[in-house]
Amino acid sequence: MPLRLELSFGSPQPQPAVVGSEVAIDRNYANRNGYALGFLGDSVPLPDVSVAAAAFGRASINRDTGESVLPYTHYSVIMNAERRLAYVSAVNIDGKLWRQIVRGQDAWTYDPRIPNAEQSGAALYDKEPGNFFDRGHLCRRLDPSWGDRQTATKGNNDTFHWTNCSPQHWRFNEGKTLWAGLEDYILANTDAEDIKACVFTGPVFRDDDLVHRQIPIPREYWKVVVVRTREGPLASSGYLVSQADLVRNIDFEEYPVGAYRTFQTSVARIEALTRLHFSDNVRQADVARIAGIGEHELNWFNDIRLG
Repeated sequence: MPLRLELSFGSPQPQPAVVGSEVAIDRNYANRNGYALGFLGDSVPLPDVSVAAAAFGRASINRDTGESVLPYTHYSVIMNAERRLAYVSAVNIDGKLWRQIVRGQDAWTYDPRIPNAEQSGAALYDKEPGNFFDRGHLCRRLDPSWGDRQTATKGNNDTFHWTNCSPQHWRFNEGKTLWAGLEDYILANTDAEDIKACVFTGPVFRDDDLVHRQIPIPREYWKVVVVRTREGPLASSGYLVSQADLVRNIDFEEYPVGAYRTFQTSVARIEALTRLHFSDNVRQADVARIAGIGEHELNWFNDIRLG
């Protein structure tokens, strides 16, 4: 069933703000719960890295578990070992328990459960000489920042692993208001009683991606948001953001010209681009499929169609 929208846009009501501190990573990785498949009631698993998707690079293996999933606080990541970027980051968001964590001094860190050589690291983002790329979060810093104060802070800090980092052109990263607010918009404008969501985010890998500092740079990023409506069914929606016009000239001395573009699209389209496979219930719950919504560019939140 399509999502039902309220008449006006507003943000979920946060709990009282928490005074932030410098990022400090808990090194006891055994206590990470990771992304919860049953967070919305029905199982909503991470997308499967198909054989076709693995042609872009094998998945990193968590040396603690022997599996490809790296769990953090309220979110998990599957890494592409050869691209040194994530295939997908998956997070559970509980709007009722969300806490505002003030951003302290960034301190990105390697995840010791996989080799450093399978993570991009600071060398990709150093500004000199001639670098156009910022450290972009896949799972947003505030998305896993919910629960009691200690857990919310830990969720915030856990997003500063290189496994959750992606190269985003500085013009894109500084101006991505629409892209950054998609989860907030959907949570605030559905009539879901519990204000919960599962959000999947990742890059679109291509065989002809331009290489910068030994890392192929994605031209697009994708996002799939899954919520449960008041009536009970799951509802999913897909999005793409392109920095292609900014990336294509990175080898030139002059700053690239152009802008990023954001699109609403179908889960099937994202599967075709990434070669990842979403679960049947996510695919069947796609509002674009149900309502016959075609891919279209977004200029502001009012352009999003959810039924």
